[in-house]
Amino acid sequence: MKTIERKMGLSPVLYSKEEEGIKTWIINKAKLGFPMYTNNKYVQDAVQFFLEKNNRKNSFVNNRPGRK
Repeated sequence: MKTIERKMGLSPVLYSKEEEGIKTWIINKAKLGFPMYTNNKYVQDAVQFFLEKNNRKNSFVNNRPGRK
């Protein structure tokens, strides 16, 4: 019997490989002494820049993701 994988909600804006790249960037910044906290805007800025540069459709206001 074949199982069907189904996810609820909106489709992801970033591909897994892109998310891994952001994760690696965050970890490397922390190793250099620049940790990214939840109120840190750099991650949002980076994603917004990426989405605008690549003209990626999304449901974010002004291509800017929320804190979560």
